[in-house]
Amino acid sequence: LIEVLRTDWRNVLRAFCLRIAETAGYAVSVTFMLSYLVSEGLADRATTLTALMVAAGTGIFATVFWGALTDRIGRRPVYLLGTAAMVLWGFPLFWVVNTGVAAAIVLAFVVSYAVCQNSLAGVQGAWFPELFAAKTRTSGASLAYQLSAVVSGFTPLVATGLYAGFGWIGPALLFGGYGLLGLSAALVTPGR
Repeated sequence: LIEVLRTDWRNVLRAFCLRIAETAGYAVSVTFMLSYLVSEGLADRATTLTALMVAAGTGIFATVFWGALTDRIGRRPVYLLGTAAMVLWGFPLFWVVNTGVAAAIVLAFVVSYAVCQNSLAGVQGAWFPELFAAKTRTSGASLAYQLSAVVSGFTPLVATGLYAGFGWIGPALLFGGYGLLGLSAALVTPGR
């Protein structure tokens, strides 16, 4: 741990920023969204559960698809696509769910999960270890994963605070901001 922080802290920081786009993006577009839909009366629990189950079921195949695509075209292109989708999806996500139409809510969850989140998750298992030397690989990748989990754990609270202050625009900007952070990190991270 000390060695990776001393010799390879830049890659730890890059991997942290790449990872937080995925985990914190999920915390806004799925975790926060579940409460938002019910509390605003836009959907009942059955609709949100159905949307989540359809998205998760689709996500199983989506993660494998994105992982296979990264083997063909490279890690960075897939990550750039996923994070760019996040940047662009924040406002449309809320526009779609604010309709209160059950099919639209299911579609919003599928896009958020199978495209935005799974396109990033499908890349990380291969790309993150490639960023580090063999002797610091486990420590470096693990540190990035764990630090991003700590920050992401507070994201629903932050999204709720932003919603209280700015309405749905606050969480939409937060989601897009996490995408922008991941996009910026992907542009400066070595690898194909």
